[in-house]
This record gives sequence, structure tokens and C-alpha cells, in this order.
Amino acid sequence: MSHILVLGLGNTLLSDDGAGIRVLEAIEAAMGAAGAVPARAGFFAADTPWTSESRWNWGGHDLRLVSASVGGFAFIDYLTGADAALIIDAVPAAWVARAFQPPARPGEGGGGRGAADVDGAPGATNRVEPARDPGDIALTGLNTFPPSARLASGHEMNLATAVAYARRLGLPMPSRVQVLGILAADVETFSEECTPAVTAAIPKAAAAALDILRRWCRSSTTGEGCDTFENSCTDHGH
Repeated sequence: MSHILVLGLGNTLLSDDGAGIRVLEAIEAAMGAAGAVPARAGFFAADTPWTSESRWNWGGHDLRLVSASVGGFAFIDYLTGADAALIIDAVPAAWVARAFQPPARPGEGGGGRGAADVDGAPGATNRVEPARDPGDIALTGLNTFPPSARLASGHEMNLATAVAYARRLGLPMPSRVQVLGILAADVETFSEECTPAVTAAIPKAAAAALDILRRWCRSSTTGEGCDTFENSCTDHGH
């Protein structure tokens, strides 16, 4: 049995910052229709504030769906012991422009971080659909994240640095970590509603995530054949 974590991140009080959690809610609502059997209904974990989760059995695979308003070292607690993890979060335009760069053409120097393999997986190509407008969806691996520049607080440690740190400590991290990002328009306004463009993207992102999970559950090794945005999302109207 594979143990798969789906982690929706964000703050639902800051408009588009809650997109990751809204997508996770849409995934959870669709699990029964997708053939998954609830192993444990939604609950709040007393030892992890600002967190709720549910457990599902999907074709013999253990799926843990978690919504959380956390960052930094807290990532390690959720990822430890999972075989594969899909992280869903809102991403600001400035970060997308820096991190989601296309690979260089043959003969050209440089190239963005997208030229590397997804999370170092041998033979896995990190192809990223350009995300330009609010509501656009992008899928990538940890290699697109620059290392955390400073650690004045634990929250300033990003996902990639947290995973690298945990691996150095010998903790069992997922062999495949992928990030499904929704390009945000507003993550500063106090509102429980996402902006219209991001709201419209939530069902598309949920469908893309379910497609990825379905492929993972069908494959003999989690993550096999699920590296491209095109295979995951183009059938859902994006």
C-alpha cells in the first residue's frame, strides 16, 4: 500500500491565499464519486493547530488529505512517512516569473530551473506550463524552488529547504513531491472569498489534482508517468 499525502496550504482569511485549501475541499468532496472509500472522516488534529484532515482508501492506496495554515519546519511533520506528496498552494506572480522558467533550447546557455529533473527523479522531465494570469495553474517539482535565503524564523524555510533538511537528518521523505500552484491576484485583502479568476480556477485545479492522484494510484511506483502539466490539466479546460 502506498501512502500519499495531499496537502492544501493557505490562509482562508486572506482572499486568494486560501486557494490551496479551497482546492483541497473540492478534492475531498469528489473523492466518493471517484471511487475512494473514507477511512476516517474529516477531523481537526489537537496536536496540530489550524489543521484538518481526512483519510481515504483508493484502490488499496492510503490517501491523507490535509488542509493547513503552516510553513517552514511544520512541512516536515506532514511529509514524514509519505511515499508521495502533492502540495497545493496559491503562488504570487513574482515567484512564478522567477521560479517557473522554461528550459534552455539546445545550444543556448542558462535556462531556468525548469531544465532540471522533477525533484531529482532519474529520467523525469520537469515541464511547466507558463502561468501568466490570475487563476492559471502550474505543476512543478521541488527543484524550481530557490534555497531559503535566510532563517530568521522557522516560517521562512520554504518547502524545498525543509525537505532537504529532513533528508539530511535521515527522516523518511516522499520519493516524489510535486507542487500544484494557482497564480494568485490578491493575498493581502482580508476576505474569505477568492478573487473571481481564482475562484473559477478551483474546480479546474481540483480536477487536475484528482487526475494526478488517479495516475499515481494506477502506477506501480507513485509518481510514475505524472510529470507533465499537459497530461494532467489540458483535459479540464485550462
